[in-house]
Amino acid sequence: MESCDIGQWHPERPTFYLQGSDSKFQGVIAADFDNDRELEVFFNNIAYRGDSPNRLFRVSRRADADPLIQELNVGDAAEPQGRGT
Repeated sequence: MESCDIGQWHPERPTFYLQGSDSKFQGVIAADFDNDRELEVFFNNIAYRGDSPNRLFRVSRRADADPLIQELNVGDAAEPQGRGT
């Protein structure tokens, strides 16, 4: 199955993919979790064909450029064999 851009929804196969990876997720939470005035985006992955840890990204604004997106360490929230939280 090919990856698709974030935000695309296919009702015949209700799973999202992170573009360029085989990371399957079932939920997304966007918030400033650590109150640093930067947006964090948490992907709640679902492991049904092997490990698929949850992932966390920081989205930082930049003047006159696209946002900087950095993957962060999600720590114990990784739950690589999780079936959703």
